[in-house]
Amino acid sequence: MTKRARRAISRFGCGEIGTFEASSSSIRFVLKREEGIGCCLIGDVRVAALASDASGSRCRTRAGEARYVRADAVAKIFLTLDTHDGDFLHDATLAGANAVAKADAFCNRSSAVPHWTAQTNATVTS
Repeated sequence: MTKRARRAISRFGCGEIGTFEASSSSIRFVLKREEGIGCCLIGDVRVAALASDASGSRCRTRAGEARYVRADAVAKIFLTLDTHDGDFLHDATLAGANAVAKADAFCNRSSAVPHWTAQTNATVTS
């Protein structure tokens, strides 16, 4: 196949139309038809095994495993009057091994950061 033919094929997309069948331990995607431009071939039925525990969920297929972890139950955006020049990496007053960790430390020390309880997800006022 020529480069030009590969480029032309990559411009066209195919979409799989089907149904999901879910149980407590798996999701099954049953293909009904393909839609798209170009040569679209219908794929095999795909089954993904599901598992969940306190740390998150996992979805395992023949291609590999995807892990989904629960986000901390804290507000992700809050307003503060604190300021910073943005150079977190070189700020020696902040704890952390990299710029992201130092930015987290900066946000966590703000008096405006909300505090949550893990049990109820209720705001704790101090």
